[in-house]
Amino acid sequence: AIDAQGNPRICYYYELNGDLRYASRSGGVWTAEVVDAAGLVGKYASLELDGQGNPHVAYWDESNVDLKYARKSGGSWLVEIVDYSGGEHCSLALDAQGNPSICYRSIYGLEVATKWGNSWKDEIVVASTSTSHTSLRLGSDGYGRFAFCSTVGLGLRVATQNAAGWSIQTVDAGAQSEYSCLAL
Repeated sequence: AIDAQGNPRICYYYELNGDLRYASRSGGVWTAEVVDAAGLVGKYASLELDGQGNPHVAYWDESNVDLKYARKSGGSWLVEIVDYSGGEHCSLALDAQGNPSICYRSIYGLEVATKWGNSWKDEIVVASTSTSHTSLRLGSDGYGRFAFCSTVGLGLRVATQNAAGWSIQTVDAGAQSEYSCLAL
């Protein structure tokens, strides 16, 4: 992610210690800090900056098989568990008000969790665990769209949200795809 001053920000899994780290550059100097070190945490990290430049991160807690979310506020990292049923292949997006939405794979399939106030609401969009590598974006209309890969020969697919719910379209049925990245 790039902040308003053009400085890069990076979130990453630090394999040596099994923790989630955040790095930022200011004035040509890089600074790294630990976000979460409670077990093996930080795989599939997805970073977004809100309108004030504060970092928000979604990531997988491999030790507990949880989806976690962290945000930096007032110089401190606030970490919370979003879902206890998984969190692999997560992708984070923030709406215009800074509310987070996260697409991820759980034991039930591909889910989208959205935070409203102090609570998370999640819904299963694709009821299959034969999926991976999501890429979530929110449109100017506030609705979600995400690309994902099927691991059972269904290729590259995209899910689109509207007032009626979610619809799934196949983009490339023959693709033996594993990674996707969606831009709006």
